[in-house]
Amino acid sequence: FPIAESIGSRCHFTLQNTLTCKKFWSNVTSIHLSQFYKTQYIQGRTKKRSSPNGICMIYVSNRELKEKILVWINLMQKELRRAVLERV
Repeated sequence: FPIAESIGSRCHFTLQNTLTCKKFWSNVTSIHLSQFYKTQYIQGRTKKRSSPNGICMIYVSNRELKEKILVWINLMQKELRRAVLERV
């Protein structure tokens, strides 16, 4: 299955403009700009705690790929917990 076609993204932003938000998250995630869905403006409660680059939600439309990613996330969480416990 083609991985690139199975992944899409959406930006939610408070202060940045749409293109700036998309470009930032495209660079961070390596997801092409054409795979970003409609962005949404969210009005934050306070400017102090707002994220300068908004937030990015990633969608995976391929079930097999999504299950692999979830397994990777769980394994990474276990490794991080183990590393923290070893330091204590």
